[in-house]
Amino acid sequence: MNRFVSLLLGLLFVGTASAQTTHVVTVENFSFTPANLTIEAGDTVRWENIQGTHNVNGTQATFPDNPLSFGNAVAVAPWTYEFTFQFAGDYDYLCDVHALSMQGTVTVNAASTSSPLIISEYVEGSSFNKALEFYNPSDSAVDLDAGSYSVQIYFNGNTEPGATIPLTGSIAPGDVFVLAEDSADPAILAVADQVSGSLSFNGDDAVVLFQGNAAVDGIGQVGVDPGTEWGTGDASTQNNTLRREGTSCTADADPLDEFDPAAAYTGFPNDTFDGLGSPGDLDCSGGVTCEAKFTSADLAYDAGTRRLSVTGGVRNNGADPVPLRLELRYNRDGGNPQGTRVLANGTLPGGASAPINITLNVPAAAPDGTYNFTLALVDTGSGADCATYVEAVAI
Repeated sequence: MNRFVSLLLGLLFVGTASAQTTHVVTVENFSFTPANLTIEAGDTVRWENIQGTHNVNGTQATFPDNPLSFGNAVAVAPWTYEFTFQFAGDYDYLCDVHALSMQGTVTVNAASTSSPLIISEYVEGSSFNKALEFYNPSDSAVDLDAGSYSVQIYFNGNTEPGATIPLTGSIAPGDVFVLAEDSADPAILAVADQVSGSLSFNGDDAVVLFQGNAAVDGIGQVGVDPGTEWGTGDASTQNNTLRREGTSCTADADPLDEFDPAAAYTGFPNDTFDGLGSPGDLDCSGGVTCEAKFTSADLAYDAGTRRLSVTGGVRNNGADPVPLRLELRYNRDGGNPQGTRVLANGTLPGGASAPINITLNVPAAAPDGTYNFTLALVDTGSGADCATYVEAVAI
């Protein structure tokens, strides 16, 4: 293989590609229009009742196979009801008043992520002593801003987040990042990389790390109120510290599945902070190092032609072939549109080098602003970033 990729793509910053979109369903007479929707994770559906007495019932009591419950009470028009579908799956619903004739479905496509991050420590202590630690086991830095990372908290079994905290900064290879409540104990604040007054979870609240609209790792089970906590004894989510140790490196990327803290974490008594801010003996390398790296990389935008050029090169410094995916991750001014565009897939033989020569047409409808780009070389075997290149470009 003497070329990794040389291609022309005609689509990039389309607002609907990964930005959150609101879809409208009209409720009138005896129908939902449209009755069947296919949307992306993170999109919102708004039902607008303009005639009659209706409701939306998508509860798991009525549809046990729904990933989550949603719906509103029966009421006379006019009314609107919104629900943001953050998790993939097929969701059925009906109107209780006209159950035989008024039914609908929402199919949610999964958001993709190749994030290497995991939640390596969770502190749910006394008073304001709350903290989360994120570990980057890869050999490339993770830019939290460019990657559109955030923490979302689902209180008391709620199916929609009650708090969202955008993360800012970066995590060096093999390092950790600590998010803490801004009134926490000084010992916590001393190792915090970011503080927030919104980090106010308790033992019965689910906490999820997101990259864009894709769940990366989580504590607890979204949509379920466990009463006071998940787990038992020190290995529980209330008044305890949970810490990954050894090779406990598998992220819980499905926040809707059952959660047992003891399966991935070691528990410690209330207000244990001594390991916070360090990966300790956590080892997620698995003895495998990705040998593919960028030899050079550059992004250049031509306003006259509205073309973004991506140039550079890659080299496999190892002896074995490496299956690779080239991704361009982006967000505008830290917000929407945002997402990940897969530019190419291929296998680079051991010792081989290859140029990158990509031209992307930017549609006229793309909003102006500063776009934060991360060009990522991903090992498709492990899902880890082999190398990243970060640049901000004015469009």
